[in-house]
Amino acid sequence: MASGGDDEDDYMNMTFEDAPSQPETSLQRVQRLHAERLARGRIKSKNLRAMEAAEKRETALATSLLDDPRAKQSKGLAMMAKMGFAGGTLGKKTGDGDPGPGLVEPIKIEMKNNVYGLGHEDPKKTRRPSDHDSQLPEPKVPKMDLAQYREWRRMKHEDFELQKKFEAAQRLALRLDEERVCSDPSSSPVDLSSRPAKFVPVVYRSLQRGINERWARQARRHRDPARLPKTCLPVYDDDEADADDKMALGDSPHDPIVIDGEEDKGDGDDGDDGDDEDDEDEDEDEDKFNALSAGERLARVIEHIRREHWYCMWCKMSFPDKSMDGCPGPAEDDHNE
Repeated sequence: MASGGDDEDDYMNMTFEDAPSQPETSLQRVQRLHAERLARGRIKSKNLRAMEAAEKRETALATSLLDDPRAKQSKGLAMMAKMGFAGGTLGKKTGDGDPGPGLVEPIKIEMKNNVYGLGHEDPKKTRRPSDHDSQLPEPKVPKMDLAQYREWRRMKHEDFELQKKFEAAQRLALRLDEERVCSDPSSSPVDLSSRPAKFVPVVYRSLQRGINERWARQARRHRDPARLPKTCLPVYDDDEADADDKMALGDSPHDPIVIDGEEDKGDGDDGDDGDDEDDEDEDEDEDKFNALSAGERLARVIEHIRREHWYCMWCKMSFPDKSMDGCPGPAEDDHNE
């Protein structure tokens, strides 16, 4: 039985021989060299280089110079050994008669990342509040908590949306008035833009005023040769041309231009004409209307559209009579229900 037990395999102490390594083929060698070239040619980022430098520094600090194989060939360590240095004897012992080693790392290395001198810290970190800080003026913007800030942002967004809807309602009211004048066969064609400001409904008077000013600037720009865009093409230049010829060719931009017996000075973009009395006088009705909130101005424009044209801005349709049957109401919330 004993001999039979000796013949049995001892699986606990069994050893396995390493598989014979196959020689590297030419294809594997080409792939390995190609991967090494790519690794050498890859430019490392700044963060990656900093991480690698930190890892190398920590590894070097954790390794003792005495354990380094190159320490046996160091002349400095050999000289220190002759002077009695045996390693691990620096610093104070942990206790009286304790045979344990002393401090292996007598000076701890601390990386310095600022521009201040040795032993100095960043004054921003060590600065303490002084009496002068309490005398500083308070900020102009009052402090708000999170709930007040959210409410302020909500109201600001609502005012912005109401202002966009008000401008859209103004354009709609102006377009409906123009269509009614053009579609009325009994009335003679009238240019609404030529009306004085006091005859324009106050609900879109500011819009009409802006359109008139833009058209006036464009008209002055087109009839003033000095404001026309300069061409890059070659032009005719005659040295013997007199003042009239240059005026006809538009080469004297500083000369006054006479249109319909009146002299135009080409003032530019000031937008003030001598015959425009409405610009000189202040429009109290328009000022009062613009002083209203965006919601009130929008309601006034919608009321004008419904009363004059039987049209609902939210339904986007006109009705046959002023009762406007089928329209939920003048408010936008009535149409969302």
